[in-house]
Amino acid sequence: MLLISPLVVTVGLSLTIPLSLVGQMIINSQSSNATYWIGAAIVLVSFLFINYESTDDKSIDESVRDLDRPTLDDL
Repeated sequence: MLLISPLVVTVGLSLTIPLSLVGQMIINSQSSNATYWIGAAIVLVSFLFINYESTDDKSIDESVRDLDRPTLDDL
């Protein structure tokens, strides 16, 4: 499922920072210290957490919407 809420997009865009350093490591053989990798892990975990929370909210909304629909038994 495609998640395009503003929060998911904003955190997803912040993933470009860790990915750019990975590219620099490959292209220019640069290295970084442990502080950078801790920060990159925090950004990645937050992105995964927000995606997980967004899918839970959508499934709850769908189940509530299904409860509100009248069925043939209600008629």
